[in-house]
Amino acid sequence: RDQPERWAGPLLPELVHLAAHQQTHLSPAQAADVVVDMFLYGVGVPRQRTQEPVEENISGP
Repeated sequence: RDQPERWAGPLLPELVHLAAHQQTHLSPAQAADVVVDMFLYGVGVPRQRTQEPVEENISGP
């Protein structure tokens, strides 16, 4: 069934906000990942990650 045009744009930030505030064990970034994965792949279907997460050096040189 087709969804109304442009429905995902306004819904996505609301879902991220809800997930970040209701799932206190997740960081905001993790909550966003969960919501985006759900949007792209469906509920309960874990994304198959092909690469290890990139660690950033935030302490500087």
